[in-house]
Amino acid sequence: MASGTHTRASRSRRWLLSRGGAAGAGFGAAFLAACGGGDSKDTAKDTGPSAGTTAAGGQAVAAGQPKRGGTTVMSLTTSFSDVMDPHTSLNQAPYIWSYIGNTALRLNREATEIQPELVQKWEIPGDGSEMLFKVRPNVKWHDKPPVNGRLLDAEDIAYNLMRIAGKLNPNEVARFQRRTALEGMTKAEAVDASTVKVTFDRPRSAFLNGVTDFRNQFVPRDLIEKGAKYEDPNSLVGTGAFIADTWKDNERSSWKRNPNYWKEGKPYIDSAVWVWIPDKLGQLSALAKGDIDVFFNPTKADRDIIKRTVPDAQEEKWVFGNWNHLRMNTQRKPFEDPRVRRAVHLVLNYKALGDAFYGDGYWDYTGPSPAVFPESITSDEIAKMPGWNAATKEADIKTAKDLMTAAGFPDGAISFKILQATTSTASAYYDYTIRGIDQLKAVWPAMKPELEIPPDGAAFSRRQVQGDFEMIGYVNYPYPSSVIELTAQYHSTGSRNYGKFKDAKVDSLLDTASGQLDAKQRAATLQEAQKLIIDLMPTITVNMPRIIASTRGRVKGMKDTGGRADGGVYDFLRHTDGMSIG
Repeated sequence: MASGTHTRASRSRRWLLSRGGAAGAGFGAAFLAACGGGDSKDTAKDTGPSAGTTAAGGQAVAAGQPKRGGTTVMSLTTSFSDVMDPHTSLNQAPYIWSYIGNTALRLNREATEIQPELVQKWEIPGDGSEMLFKVRPNVKWHDKPPVNGRLLDAEDIAYNLMRIAGKLNPNEVARFQRRTALEGMTKAEAVDASTVKVTFDRPRSAFLNGVTDFRNQFVPRDLIEKGAKYEDPNSLVGTGAFIADTWKDNERSSWKRNPNYWKEGKPYIDSAVWVWIPDKLGQLSALAKGDIDVFFNPTKADRDIIKRTVPDAQEEKWVFGNWNHLRMNTQRKPFEDPRVRRAVHLVLNYKALGDAFYGDGYWDYTGPSPAVFPESITSDEIAKMPGWNAATKEADIKTAKDLMTAAGFPDGAISFKILQATTSTASAYYDYTIRGIDQLKAVWPAMKPELEIPPDGAAFSRRQVQGDFEMIGYVNYPYPSSVIELTAQYHSTGSRNYGKFKDAKVDSLLDTASGQLDAKQRAATLQEAQKLIIDLMPTITVNMPRIIASTRGRVKGMKDTGGRADGGVYDFLRHTDGMSIG
């Protein structure tokens, strides 16, 4: 955690330039896109093509330098039904804002450092209950009404922090989806044109990580105050590499290069186009014909097709913190009994579930805190634990039967429904749920688990938030911090504690960790909390699928761009400023 390294003894009253341990971010709706990279470093002074060969658009390019010009084509699968306000959106707004916006800070690829973005420097002058942000100079909003290319200033930074936290709309605070990321912030205010003072209710170890959340994109205050038309992405304004050009939902949309982008010389491509192709076979065909440039998250079967039909296909895969899970409602029978919850966990064969859908080497084990965070129990350690360990499955099944008998179900004769997150039978959640049901019934033939398909995604979201389920199968993008993620998921007051889990010891440990600025102390506290959560098993963590991008050979700049905890597919969209066509 970055803030844990900024202790008073070692860092007080000094401007900090992007150093510190960190942990971060989160995976949503299916998205197919051509995106690119560059590195994770602060590239405010990166230069574009220079003297050498001539690229598209007549720009001279040095050997090995990215070419300037060209258009990339990406494919989306579904229409946009979410609000495009990044601070209240459930999941879709980050697609757009990853192009047109920026966050204040962000994580490096390994999730071990916090790096500057719109905030260039930060200072912790005392015990951690106050922080100062220095605004990056010479950053301009897009040259569109109502801001017309004005400079970003401290008022913008303060306004966005307050709005993300829900403090500008106290009567509608529940609308602000990422407020938990800034938990404990009491106020953000501009001290002068370039300095923001942030105050907290007490020292908060996870705040800087929370600011890095890829969904916390910044919006000009005057756009919001004058009534932003979120339903029309063409009217939205940010500081990002691209400017919205045309928008026809479910048809075709385009984005043009921002000529005043604060990362000098970027982006390299002139424009990006989105097209809608609703089915996977259509997308695979479009990739083979060269109509789109990349296919995201192919299954084993998809990868075989791509190998046969796209001779120059490039595959990039990386570890990411989104986690598949089966969440149990701990307030409903039979899952109010932790023995039943743990018995179900012990029986499932996680290697078989992961390999069946993703393939060996395309997923990772994880515990209650995604295994990409420095303070999490690692994938290797989880793989050796009861339930997850394929080598001890026979002994684990015996333990599971004993636990179920002790809970009053000697034959495992329980009935429950598993609510799915989507109507699609092609999703990972559907696959591991169906296979998991078969595994449970093989051990307990009298058990009656039943799949429940919602009418649509909105119905699932509503029931999840209300706790109207016995068990759900889903995937989560994590918050960019072990402290924030564990608190949101497992604290009795957590914003994502949909299963109504409550344990006084877990609450106490998470409350302690949230105030521990010493990284070693905090890690020890969080390790203890994770082990206790594993014993109580309110949520079965199935696996972390790796993010995969299969691209056509002409796409350059994507190598090693995906971050372990910085947004997954969205992270590729955010790296499109470093993509080139060649």
